[in-house]
Amino acid sequence: MNQKIMFFIVILILTVFLSGCGNNYSSDIKEVNDTAKIIENDFLILENNINKIAVSFSEIMETEISEKDMNDIKKKYKYSENGILYNPIYTDCSSGILSGYHEIDELLEEKLFKSEIIDKEFINVYNEFAIIDQVYLNSNDGLLRIYPGAELILGVNPKEEFSEFHFYYLADEEHNKEKKSVWLLRPYRDPVTQKWAVSLIAPSYGSEILCVIGFDFLIDNLKKQYLKKDMFLVSSDGNIIMTDNSYDEIFGLPNIENVSFYESFMGEIYLSDSYNLKKNKDNRVRELLDEIIKNNGEQFIYKLDRKYTVIVEKIDVIDSYLVKMISMD
Repeated sequence: MNQKIMFFIVILILTVFLSGCGNNYSSDIKEVNDTAKIIENDFLILENNINKIAVSFSEIMETEISEKDMNDIKKKYKYSENGILYNPIYTDCSSGILSGYHEIDELLEEKLFKSEIIDKEFINVYNEFAIIDQVYLNSNDGLLRIYPGAELILGVNPKEEFSEFHFYYLADEEHNKEKKSVWLLRPYRDPVTQKWAVSLIAPSYGSEILCVIGFDFLIDNLKKQYLKKDMFLVSSDGNIIMTDNSYDEIFGLPNIENVSFYESFMGEIYLSDSYNLKKNKDNRVRELLDEIIKNNGEQFIYKLDRKYTVIVEKIDVIDSYLVKMISMD
């Protein structure tokens, strides 16, 4: 065998050996990058849809309805003993309710009845996107409409003020001067389903704000749709949006199922501390978030309980980072 052939054989053996000894994580990088692109695209489409529905609602409120059609809608509703106006039958349609927070007069009744016309768009968007768990609207005068329909009469208190909830006020005139859609990415326990969710909300305006439209997404459904092994999604301000269970011990996360609705939803304390990497009790975890933000689109090595290769991709539409951590031990 001549020396030239021997030389190429040696080079080939070394190449195979060295490639087997190391890992450039190319497949993992591609997986994170591809997943981030899918989330980015899907969420931009969702924003476009919710903004269209917000515009439709304002147009509906300006539309004249015939007396016959109004009477047909009105027949579906009744008052409860404590003064809540609602539709007790909601098969294949949304539930609509007036809590009585504002005195229910003819104008407010008309707003409730006319809001039923938005059902077609609620149903269409719900059927189009498997990750949407609920579509709803609520207003500062006690109007709530939700699809799929639910027995709201059991979950809404008389004179309930929906504008106090963050799924309303974060899109109102004071908090959302740009009047655009807003992502609520700090997971909360939904008051109707009692399951963990995040939301996309958008205001609907006439001469003033009419209501806030919302899409709710259950965390479990988002994980099934998007999250691959060893991945987590974290917002730029540190809130863990979704993660697989492997990170619970690494980050010292408590059992989220032990948190009540009012702790997470009204108090805004528990999750912001315990499920926020920026506020984690472990300094190494807090510094990890800084490294994630600094290394957007790159991979880096980081030591926690063990050494990890960390792969990061930014998702601009929600100002968040998709991260995969691979143990090197």
